[in-house]
Amino acid sequence: MKHNLTYTMLLSCVFSLGFFALSAQKSTPANNNLSVSTKMNNRVKEYLELQKLGYSDNAIFQDLGNAHFLMENYDTSVFWYTKLKEMGDLEGNYTERYNYALEKVKTPSGITSNKDWVAEIEKDYEVNKTSKHTNFRKLDFLNTNTTASLETLIEQETAPKEYSTDKALLYKNAYKSPISVTKDGKTAYFSKPFYIKPKVGVLSKKQMVYKTYSAKKINGKWTNIKEIALCPKHYSSIHPTVSDDGKRLFFASNMPGTFGKYDIYVSEINIDGSLGIAKNLGQKVNTKKNDLYPKIINGTSLFYASEGHKGYGGLDVYVSNVYKRKVSPSTNLGASINSNKDDFAIAFKDNGQGYVVSNRGTAEKGLQQVAFSIKPRATEKNIYNSLEALTTHATHTNYTNSVFEDE
Repeated sequence: MKHNLTYTMLLSCVFSLGFFALSAQKSTPANNNLSVSTKMNNRVKEYLELQKLGYSDNAIFQDLGNAHFLMENYDTSVFWYTKLKEMGDLEGNYTERYNYALEKVKTPSGITSNKDWVAEIEKDYEVNKTSKHTNFRKLDFLNTNTTASLETLIEQETAPKEYSTDKALLYKNAYKSPISVTKDGKTAYFSKPFYIKPKVGVLSKKQMVYKTYSAKKINGKWTNIKEIALCPKHYSSIHPTVSDDGKRLFFASNMPGTFGKYDIYVSEINIDGSLGIAKNLGQKVNTKKNDLYPKIINGTSLFYASEGHKGYGGLDVYVSNVYKRKVSPSTNLGASINSNKDDFAIAFKDNGQGYVVSNRGTAEKGLQQVAFSIKPRATEKNIYNSLEALTTHATHTNYTNSVFEDE
């Protein structure tokens, strides 16, 4: 999966935007018939599309050079590596690829190599890569405890069964919230949408709500998907995240009793896997607007996105400490992470890099699942030292309007 993910990260920026030019430009006799102006037009289109997605020039030249190199489109690969060289950033492995591609352009059949270029380029896209530039990358929240089989099972068991063409398209393109997995890798929590009849209006269209599910890993296979009744039928529970000790489940919901639209709640996880009554985290976290994407790290540090606190604009990422019976005031993580667009769903790696989903630099309703590299301050080291995994119907369930700190 690691190989496929990295390869996809490299090429998706080209394929997902419909760059038919890649296949058309492959180094074949037909390619020689392409005019210089046609090639240049295709290259300009590629550059402008990636620029609109928020990529830096350095990242664009790297990615397009690598993508064309892997497709053996060496003349275009040389073009982009040359741009990288002009910036003074053609170092190490890029120099080797540049020289190899240059030789292939001069004498296509005169040079061969036994090097595994895919594996070599993969290394550039590891999450522990350091760079002096801000690089946007597609983000995958799944860790080694989750597999493609779990994602497939989720789609089969919980995808909406009835929807119009428009709704199907909306569901297909919707942001997929991360799957949260317990530290022992045996239980996963996730949310999925489905459609139900509204409380009023017999002829009204079905409304989409999100529900939270759990899955168990038994004998190496994910199975036993069940809905967790965290909120009333006509309301949503979304973005579940489980604590390191497996004792608390945080999630967002628009159930009755919120301070705004969506609030963040916490439920105790009992020994038998059942969930206790959901408790609202109160106004130190929740606002009159949306509070979403909770992520609990190191047991008490709650990272989440809010558009109700005073921030830089849209959804910003905040942190608050949530203890057993106390919640600290929330703190905005600052301009190195937040922007005037929507920034949410943050993750940290123990090597000091962080990732946040953002729609900065994209067109309206465009690609949101992107990430950028950050460097932690020395005083924030404890935040980065550990990271958990990111990405039965009750016969009678009690829901609560109580605030976490009221008890």
